[in-house]
Amino acid sequence: MSTATATAPTKFEQRQAEALDAAAEIFARKGYHATSTTDIAERLNIKQGSLYYYFPSKEAALEAVCLKGITWFNSHLQEFVDDEQASFAQIIDGIIDLMMEMIDDYGDYLTVFHTDHRCIPDQRRAKAIAKHEAVYRAHYNTLFSRAQERGEIGTHWDIETAVRAFTGLMTSITAWYLVDPNINRAAIKQHYSAIFLQGVCKA
Repeated sequence: MSTATATAPTKFEQRQAEALDAAAEIFARKGYHATSTTDIAERLNIKQGSLYYYFPSKEAALEAVCLKGITWFNSHLQEFVDDEQASFAQIIDGIIDLMMEMIDDYGDYLTVFHTDHRCIPDQRRAKAIAKHEAVYRAHYNTLFSRAQERGEIGTHWDIETAVRAFTGLMTSITAWYLVDPNINRAAIKQHYSAIFLQGVCKA
């Protein structure tokens, strides 16, 4: 069985990725409204006009930053959906690990999505972001429903409510990171996993 060989990115693709990283960094630091295309161009050490070679507008740059973050997260959630052998507890631990990995590797993207994705006009956001948000919810519903069918979640729990409770915990990690980038990742994983799976009250 042959395996596909990944194609090396072109010089343009590499430079576009650098431009996206620069946009994410500046948006995260200054906020979307306070950022100008000049700020992003200066971060790349290029002229402002050259930036439009990679993004037609500041709005398009914001959209691309937001899409990269949620697309990355969804692709890894898909891996948990595909792994039917993993227990629910292993999946919960894995998703929390995934959030920590995203904070470490894509913290700027995560920050921008949560603080500025609503700056994208409604019509474009509905087309670009809503589709990925629907996939995000569908992945969680699949994982939680499968756990309930296996008896890992009590049948008395409403799946949508359980999903919202867990994703709310995940969002709180992001909010925590925004005010304290030096949060203790290991401690958060241990406590959040235990809180969700076991509860905080003694039986």
